[in-house]
Amino acid sequence: MICSCPLQFESNKKISAVVCPTLFISGSKDELIPPKMMMELHSRCAAAEKKIVKIPEGTHNDTWTVKGYNDTVYEFIEKVLQ
Repeated sequence: MICSCPLQFESNKKISAVVCPTLFISGSKDELIPPKMMMELHSRCAAAEKKIVKIPEGTHNDTWTVKGYNDTVYEFIEKVLQ
């Protein structure tokens, strides 16, 4: 997927080198990093421990305000630390 924004980080190429535990949080209405791109990043990630969480109605700037967001992050961290 090619981003139309001026900043090109080439995350889709770099993510295959990521091996640390990785949590992907995707807002269904995120126009900066669309859910399709987040799914692609998740599938290409080389981490043994990875998870994707989809936030209905979340946008790029408000997904973190959704009820349960922090619990999701804490649960992932707790799982990784075990």
